[in-house]
Amino acid sequence: MRHSVHTALAAVASLLLVAPAAQAQQVVGESGSWRVESFGVSCAAWLTGPNSEPGSGNMVRIDLDGDQWSMVSDFPLTGDVTTTLLVDGRAFQATFERHSDAASALIRPELVRALRSARRLNLNFDPTGPRYALQGTAGAFDLLEGCARQAASAAAPAPVAAGVDWVPQSGGSIPQNAPAAGRDTNGQPLFLCLAEHNGGQHPGKIRPGFHGCDFGYGGREITAHAYSVMVGQGRWVPATGGQVPPNALRSGQEADGSALFACRIGYRGSLQLGKIRPGFDGCNFSYGGREFTGSSYEVLVP
Repeated sequence: MRHSVHTALAAVASLLLVAPAAQAQQVVGESGSWRVESFGVSCAAWLTGPNSEPGSGNMVRIDLDGDQWSMVSDFPLTGDVTTTLLVDGRAFQATFERHSDAASALIRPELVRALRSARRLNLNFDPTGPRYALQGTAGAFDLLEGCARQAASAAAPAPVAAGVDWVPQSGGSIPQNAPAAGRDTNGQPLFLCLAEHNGGQHPGKIRPGFHGCDFGYGGREITAHAYSVMVGQGRWVPATGGQVPPNALRSGQEADGSALFACRIGYRGSLQLGKIRPGFDGCNFSYGGREFTGSSYEVLVP
């Protein structure tokens, strides 16, 4: 059974994110130890910690999608964990969900307020931390909120499509001219792919570090080692509740020949890629080994 999620794309859903990966990420500004960046439909503040060993919890990131705040760390967790974060010694609970190379948690407004004026942060994943010295957090969060407001108010229509094609690939390879269509929890761009499975062709996602095209099927996340990757540009238009725009770009099919369409959806500080067709309750996408369905999303059109 697919898992239902509440998402917060709302007004920001109309902003296009199909520029090449090098253009999808823009620096908004810096404040103290933070760097704030825009990823088209969402914004992120990056903090680099004192740890020097790769994978030892070097990175902390605060994401803001609409009004939803989340925290991301690259600390090597072995599974999901509920921890007591320490902000200048004050305790705040957060549940981190483990992913392949990152962990993320939704954070509440009281934790956001505490972080604004904090000097020290301890994620408390183990007896030694990881711990971080904070500088300029209030300014960084102001930049972050300004970035989110600008994304939400962007009303300019997306560029006219330049045409879309699908390029055969395998083993994790991605064409150099493929446009980024989403963003993973760790900030890396996601690219739209198409994979054959059980007589059908299913839209999914791929990025550097993946071994193939990941897509949702039967409640699970499946990886196909042979697949095609989208090149060219289309437009992403907002939809809700299982709706499919009449001009949606066909991007695959079920085993019975029913058309599938590519969709993307905000989830835990990321912008995931998936599939939809008439009869679905929303955008079906894979994440962390499972398949989810979200009711507020965007659909690819020519």
